[in-house]
Amino acid sequence: MALVAAEHDPSSRRRVFAVYMQHGVVGALALIAVTILRYDEPARVLDALGSSGPMLALLFFLFAATLSLLKFKLTEQIYVSLGTSAYIAMFPLLGVVLSAWIAVTAAATQRLLGMLQIGPLKVDMRDGSLEWARTLSLFSTYGIPVMAAAVAFELLGGTIPQLEPSVAAAGRHFVCAVLLIVGNNMIVSRVEKALGYSMPTIVKTAIIDSSIYLVTIPYAILTTFAYGSIGWGGVLASAFTGVIVNAVGRNLALVRAGGGPVSRAEGRHGPGPLAHAQLRGPAPRHDRSHVAAGTGNDVHRQPPARDRNLRSDRLKRERDGQVGQTRRSIGQMMAGMTAPHPARSMS
Repeated sequence: MALVAAEHDPSSRRRVFAVYMQHGVVGALALIAVTILRYDEPARVLDALGSSGPMLALLFFLFAATLSLLKFKLTEQIYVSLGTSAYIAMFPLLGVVLSAWIAVTAAATQRLLGMLQIGPLKVDMRDGSLEWARTLSLFSTYGIPVMAAAVAFELLGGTIPQLEPSVAAAGRHFVCAVLLIVGNNMIVSRVEKALGYSMPTIVKTAIIDSSIYLVTIPYAILTTFAYGSIGWGGVLASAFTGVIVNAVGRNLALVRAGGGPVSRAEGRHGPGPLAHAQLRGPAPRHDRSHVAAGTGNDVHRQPPARDRNLRSDRLKRERDGQVGQTRRSIGQMMAGMTAPHPARSMS
């Protein structure tokens, strides 16, 4: 189950496929163009990061891919992926090109694993062409917002890679992170509109999605600053903490949505009797009117009230008689024990 109940138009498949293809083509062309225009940026950034630069890039890819595997449903078609937190932490360090490519490939890795039925989120491949188009659309879903945020960071006076922590750098980072979140939601809203979601539902999902990501911005900023202060080990420690927290949050979201993990009481054998009783609902109340009329087949016939009273009186008399007989037996036994014995003859 999902956090937000949202009905979509079952006949929207053609519209959704068209939107996915548009996002895929436009996002891929934009990313390829930026890569060509900034062909020297990746080498320059890695050189500025020092010998740990390649390790940092690999670490961010693994971090983002792991968070993408732990995503959960916002609606039946839209997911919340805290891989966005890794993208926010990444772009001030890795720049426009590397960050965008890592964001797209990390998100696509989760999709491809799901299409191969590997990992916690399996992708239903009954409509394979739609799922491939959805995977292609990740070029826009994550590639374009990450590129826009990184470019904006430079335009606001930020230095890539950002190795010196400061209040000004944190402020620029925050503004660009908000830009990334808003851009992601604007792109996803086109898919929701194609699915036939109502405008109140689109606004509601955008608010919930954005609020989740906004909470993670301070964590992402500290992760960015950790590299300049501690090195890639600080980023690794922060990433490990982020994965654990996200896993816990995902489980809570699944429980909240009603699709959480199996409880310990259920074990491997399914829900217990109480759960079955709750699923079945309250026990039916038998209508006894047909019993009095003599038409009941499945319910035992109840004796009239007069017969029940007579039987109760008879049982009471029998019980009193048994008690009296027991008392008399005990009295006779005690009398026999206390009676004087005849004197023995003396030889």
